[in-house]
Amino acid sequence: MGGNFFSPFIVVVKDYYDILGVAASATELEIKRAYRKLAVQYHPDKNPAVEARPRFLEINEAYDVLGDRQKRAAYDARLANPLQEIFTEPVRTHRDPAYRQPRPFRKKEPPASWFLMRDSIKYVIWISRVGIVFTTLFFIDYFLPYRQLEDRIVERRTGRGRSNHAYYILHTARGEQVQVFDAPGANFREDRDIQLGITPIFGSVMTVTNSAGTFDAWVAMYSTLMFFPILLFVNSLLALLYRERMEFCFNLSVTAFVLLIISLILL
Repeated sequence: MGGNFFSPFIVVVKDYYDILGVAASATELEIKRAYRKLAVQYHPDKNPAVEARPRFLEINEAYDVLGDRQKRAAYDARLANPLQEIFTEPVRTHRDPAYRQPRPFRKKEPPASWFLMRDSIKYVIWISRVGIVFTTLFFIDYFLPYRQLEDRIVERRTGRGRSNHAYYILHTARGEQVQVFDAPGANFREDRDIQLGITPIFGSVMTVTNSAGTFDAWVAMYSTLMFFPILLFVNSLLALLYRERMEFCFNLSVTAFVLLIISLILL
């Protein structure tokens, strides 16, 4: 059994150099001159011979490849390795010359704010940690037994809230300003000696009792403030639980900072 195994599969490559009558080492100028000469010689309008037209088309085909640097380089590679087309998948081109191949997907560059978050998140996350510590102390302070301190009212003012509820604003000798709602049985003008229930950690006034024992009330301040520590605790906890989600954690920590400032001001 003789013969080459690949011989039935070898693709015959036209010798464009031979068609134009130039050497494989010919320059671009030499190829162009040869093409112009042959194109004039075999142009169907000037050469009525039957073989002129196919010869003219072949000359144009050869110049289309050899006259382009990239096509010529690919053609030379095919001449050097005729078996390449057997083992490589040919590049498919669209029939429509106006068709454009889809551009390869390129990952969109994150905005500058993303890099700012990435570089500062390790510091911003501490706001949420502080928020957890603060709210934990706040709730402990709220439920621990209060210290009882003797005090005296030096000034009393009255006012009305949005629901038309009357309240008192008491200024004490210790410098406290206490707002008390619904104080039946209290005569703050005559009975100025009072007892204040103070939280052990933050020293906030929680209760007010008169010396006659006819009045014992909670101060409205903590009940109003309670919304902000609860929200701060939930916000800070979510930021710590989802710290791997950088943008979400960053936004929660910034919100925690605002809530922490409000809570400290109102406290």
